[in-house]
Amino acid sequence: EGGALERRVDQLLHDADSAVDAGRYDDAIAALRDFRPKHSRVMAALAQVTESERIHREREAVRQREESIAAALAAAAALSSHDEAIARLRDAQALDPNHAGVREALADRERVAAREREERRLAQERQREVDAAIARAKETSAHDIAIAILKEAQLIDPGRDDLRLGAH
Repeated sequence: EGGALERRVDQLLHDADSAVDAGRYDDAIAALRDFRPKHSRVMAALAQVTESERIHREREAVRQREESIAAALAAAAALSSHDEAIARLRDAQALDPNHAGVREALADRERVAAREREERRLAQERQREVDAAIARAKETSAHDIAIAILKEAQLIDPGRDDLRLGAH
């Protein structure tokens, strides 16, 4: 009877190895757990397969996280909208807050977005100043003062077509 038990154990361990090799950890664990009578080699194999499955799942989670981060980086790089890109990068950062590539891409996009917001703010401010100057020039009855006001406004925004002298 001892020889038959050892042959059953050998076959079980072989089958469990085959299941693990095929990525079927659950099958291997179930077969090892259900084996009767309890046997030291089977229990040792069960512990080993359980640990192997844990390591496999951790590696798979890391691989999937890296794939998701790579996809988010690529998607963010392809987006022209800084806000959309920043949102994608923040999602990726939630997956791995210490990922250097995500941190750098996010910092770059936030820096560019801030610079563009400031440029828009300054352009709007210039536009308000020029609009106010044009209104003052229109309100004055003295032609030379109106021209002086418009010349000052041209210095603020030389590209404005409505500031060309003679356009009024």
